[in-house]
Amino acid sequence: MIRNQNVCDSNRIQVMQRRIQVLTGALNQLTIQQRRGECQGVVYRNRCYFLLDDGCEPNMLTHQGAQAACGAQQGHLVRIINDMQYNFLFNYVLRNAYDFMAENREFVLVWTDARWDFQHGVLRFSNNETTSYKTWNLGHPINMTERSHVAMAVASRPILRGMIDVPPTTQFYPLCEKTMRCRYGKRSH
Repeated sequence: MIRNQNVCDSNRIQVMQRRIQVLTGALNQLTIQQRRGECQGVVYRNRCYFLLDDGCEPNMLTHQGAQAACGAQQGHLVRIINDMQYNFLFNYVLRNAYDFMAENREFVLVWTDARWDFQHGVLRFSNNETTSYKTWNLGHPINMTERSHVAMAVASRPILRGMIDVPPTTQFYPLCEKTMRCRYGKRSH
């Protein structure tokens, strides 16, 4: 959508500078492949990652609603297991949620598939697999029983970035993943 703005508006310049940084940063170091018709987001290591979109902006849903919405697309909420994947997804969301952040928001929160098992110090996915990988936001985890689910805070300012433990009834944007189908019937690793 084109807005009637002064092209030299300082906020617009800052926004454009941020967009340029993202586009020329870490995303350019990763091989991104979009397969039309199969993935409406980006492909990284044979997995399709996508924000659910209703045409205006992604739908904000509870954790259960986000799981169901990803499932309806033959996927599930993202399972972040290492730094490379975290950085890739962070940059993907930052680039694609740019318009929401420009509307006086400094960050965007997206659901992951993880639950915080604070008694054992691990993240547990819905398939019961665990990972010790976590990049917590400052002040997290809070380690309260009702803050059992994990979301990712994506922001241009480093202090606002990272994983947060939250109640599952909070509404955030679903970030989904699914395995890509191979053209020749074999899965490449």
